[in-house]
Amino acid sequence: MIKKIIFAFVCLFSIEAAAAEFTARLNRNPVPQGETVVLTLEYDDKTSETPDLNVLEKDFDIFSVSNSFRSNFVNGQMSNSLQWTLVLMPKSNGKIIIPSVSLGASATKPLELEVVPADMAEKAASRQSAPAAEVSRPKYGIKGVLENYSPYVQQQVNYQLKIYDSGGLQGKEPYLLADDNDWIVKSLGQPQVETKNIDGRNLREITFNYALFPQKSGKLKLPRFKFEGFYLSKSSRRAVDPFADMFGQDLMLTGFGLSDMFAVRNPVVLITDEAEIEVLPIPEQSRGKWWLPAEQASLLASFEDKNPRFKAGEAFTRTIFLKAVGVLDKQLPEINFPQIPGMKQYPEKPQLQTRSENGKIISVSKINNVYIPSRAGKITLPGLAVEWFNVNTGKAEQVTLPPQTITVEESSFAEETPPVSNEEPAPRESLTTGDLAENTALRENISAWTTAEISLALAGAFLLGIILSRLLFRLSGKNNKDSAKRSRSSLAGDVLKAAKNNDLKELKNALLLWAAQAFAPAKVTNLQDVISLTGNQNFAREIEKLNTALYGAKKENWDSSEFMQAFRQAEKTPAKGKKTSAILPDLYED
Repeated sequence: MIKKIIFAFVCLFSIEAAAAEFTARLNRNPVPQGETVVLTLEYDDKTSETPDLNVLEKDFDIFSVSNSFRSNFVNGQMSNSLQWTLVLMPKSNGKIIIPSVSLGASATKPLELEVVPADMAEKAASRQSAPAAEVSRPKYGIKGVLENYSPYVQQQVNYQLKIYDSGGLQGKEPYLLADDNDWIVKSLGQPQVETKNIDGRNLREITFNYALFPQKSGKLKLPRFKFEGFYLSKSSRRAVDPFADMFGQDLMLTGFGLSDMFAVRNPVVLITDEAEIEVLPIPEQSRGKWWLPAEQASLLASFEDKNPRFKAGEAFTRTIFLKAVGVLDKQLPEINFPQIPGMKQYPEKPQLQTRSENGKIISVSKINNVYIPSRAGKITLPGLAVEWFNVNTGKAEQVTLPPQTITVEESSFAEETPPVSNEEPAPRESLTTGDLAENTALRENISAWTTAEISLALAGAFLLGIILSRLLFRLSGKNNKDSAKRSRSSLAGDVLKAAKNNDLKELKNALLLWAAQAFAPAKVTNLQDVISLTGNQNFAREIEKLNTALYGAKKENWDSSEFMQAFRQAEKTPAKGKKTSAILPDLYED
């Protein structure tokens, strides 16, 4: 009897032990680098516990975990099982041990997984049988191709990042694995997609183009790129749909577009391999100079007007362009403008631009320089030069802008005299017979008047004319004087208002209008004319500050309060400009 009881307990324990079996299996081995592997954990019994997955985090990134429950009837006996499906991404290459995973008192056996580079996985798959090769053959790959492995420091180096896709890969543009102060990386536009046949397979080759700029010389590790994407898998639907086997593959969903509801995103992570290059230092011939390693460089200039006329005191603008191929805009040097006798100049702050064209970085520095001639005659704008290093020839070179001589016309703010007409008076028209008859009748009527009547009429008309003339003259003179006085005051107010509002362009226009009225009949065309007419040194300095603020790169020297104070002083100062001769000499002299 005791033996029977012991035998029953042994059988029951055996059944419980068999029912409590906890196993682990992989969907493929080896696995190509950057692709995921599916680990399935299965427990042949019911339980409320969950497996301890923390032991996997050391060597794997766990992208997803799903579970399912199954009940099977075999020969009248019911069995239950639980499954956990894990999508894992290996963190390194080589052989990785998947440790034992615990579930209560049960545990799986350790597994060995081999992670190989994509090219090695391709070779290994080619030696396997067709089903095994299809499982281990890499679906995706990444490769970096460098154009030049020995560039100069800060020289542009083209880098191609190629991603290979056997179909269905999705994701965003790769990014730098880590910030690296040793490199500046610029994208060269949209990726290029081609279909290529590699080892008998049609693959999409997606190429991203970058410009790399090494920031120091010596041995440097290339920046590494990382791509994170995914592909959709329908076969994994059975892990979440326990009824898939009952109805057959996609039978219910055919034609309804619902199969994607059960599609699973399978992560893909691709990282470029480590690589090192030798970056050349600045050559001896270029040390101590501005370092500009470029493939091409040019220096151009153009005037704001196509056919400019240069006048003393009037501003004109000349634009300088410095263009370099294969460098960043921050690498372009500043251009120094030498002083020019008889000419003031106000270079503005450079405008920098960078663009990508035909796989090259092109940078342009645009500088507007405002010139104001202070005298008439021929003035030479000196030439300009910029040092640069030609990376194609390995030699230091110089790009130049030749000198240019311009002719400056005299400033004309003198009185504008009425033009003298050289035309002769028009001849009198000949009288017709009718005119003669009319004039004869008029003479006969006049002769009928008495001499006294004529004399009296003429005297009255003359006296009335004198009275009316004097009255009109006085009224006109008074009105003109008051009108001019109000006009000058109003224009001066416009000057002060524009200065107070720091509206420099409006201030310049108001100054010219005020000076034209205040110093009439002198002609005022520019601020240099205003300086000459006022003759006030303090006011002249403020106008120079105004010019600098208007045309130069620095605005901090402009002070509206100082300008208004100088203007009020100049407004009371008599004109010191050019004197003009009167149209008619004075009738009387003391």
